[in-house]
Amino acid sequence: MATVRACVVSTIVLAVVGATPATAQLRELAGKLGYLSEWELSAKVTPQGTAANREFVGPLTVRHVGVCAPGHPVEMAGEIRYRITGWLSRRMEATLVIDGTECGFAGKLGQAYEGVLSCPQWRGVPLSLSLEAAH
Repeated sequence: MATVRACVVSTIVLAVVGATPATAQLRELAGKLGYLSEWELSAKVTPQGTAANREFVGPLTVRHVGVCAPGHPVEMAGEIRYRITGWLSRRMEATLVIDGTECGFAGKLGQAYEGVLSCPQWRGVPLSLSLEAAH
């Protein structure tokens, strides 16, 4: 169990490229989850709310791409809801629902928004996401 958890619960890196809170168009979100980036995340999000209180929401897919047995289904569906905060130090505050489990995420912008999940099944697992305009 510990081996599977270590393999599954890896690094999640979140990167948002070219996204601003005021952008009002469809965005594609892509990311890596797990210590070994063994999970890929993808979502198409749309803005909701006013410019002062803008958040992005959309369906989320999490797919296992690692070599080891995941201990979870190979593909899981859910939803992501996030806001970008801060002026000098950009941060992402998000809620992800992965296969029915709600997880919190707070990530700081570097190359991407990077941080860890906070929920029972994925506690402390790294997450990285990037955001681009939809094609």
